[in-house]
Amino acid sequence: PFFSSTPRACAAPPDGMASKAADVDAPGPLIDLGMAPANGNGAIYPKFSKRSWKEWVKFLHYGLGILVTIGAYSFLQERIVSKRYEGEIFKATMFLVLCNRLVSIVYALIMIMVKGESWRMQAIVWKYLVVSFSNMLSTWCQYESLRYVSLILQTMAKTFKMLPVMLVGMVISRKRHSLREVCVVTLLTLGLSLFVAGGNVSSENAEGSSFYGICLLMAFLVFDSFTSNFQEKLFKEDNMSKYNQMLYMNLSSALVSTCLLVFGGMLPYSLAFLDHPGFAS
Repeated sequence: PFFSSTPRACAAPPDGMASKAADVDAPGPLIDLGMAPANGNGAIYPKFSKRSWKEWVKFLHYGLGILVTIGAYSFLQERIVSKRYEGEIFKATMFLVLCNRLVSIVYALIMIMVKGESWRMQAIVWKYLVVSFSNMLSTWCQYESLRYVSLILQTMAKTFKMLPVMLVGMVISRKRHSLREVCVVTLLTLGLSLFVAGGNVSSENAEGSSFYGICLLMAFLVFDSFTSNFQEKLFKEDNMSKYNQMLYMNLSSALVSTCLLVFGGMLPYSLAFLDHPGFAS
């Protein structure tokens, strides 16, 4: 076998092989595989990598960062969308999309300056617009659904995203998936279906049917799956940097969401709603 847990002594090459091997040019500097020097009997033992603890710290840092930020994000969006403020619920979810995009634009600008990335567009304009619209619609559906269904259902629905991601990836990038992945997705789909069918999934202050909220969740999953697959496609085909894509994608979304708020008459309403006690605090 190529790999074995039992250390073995290194055998000497047969006669004639050593001279032939000496005639072959060395392929370059050897890579340190983290192996300890051979002991007295010639056995070689693996040694603990000095970088492994740093990798674990980085892994925990990123993992906890994701859990904390996503948890806070989910809590705040439910609080804003579904809580009553003096008997009234905030209805301009597109304003939340705009705020989300403005913060993302500022962050992207800072990171482009820090990383020294290019400010110029690295792809055709329509590609930025496509991923921008799909991302904006997925975010709007996510916020809007909390007016009708609970945060628990929305969180569980995100685990169901594997199915639409796989299906959209097969269409856009011609990806193939193993039988194991298909089985996992099937079980997750079955579990989510049983959860929806077996209990109350409505939001605490729901103003309409939970069925409409479930439809919004399904639309969110489809748009979000398209966004992630199309972003991956842009990274590969156009060699686009992530902060460059983030900047122009969010600029497009901010422009469209601002127009929708202005022409829909919801921008003054959104700004006036900030005066409600407890809303902006």
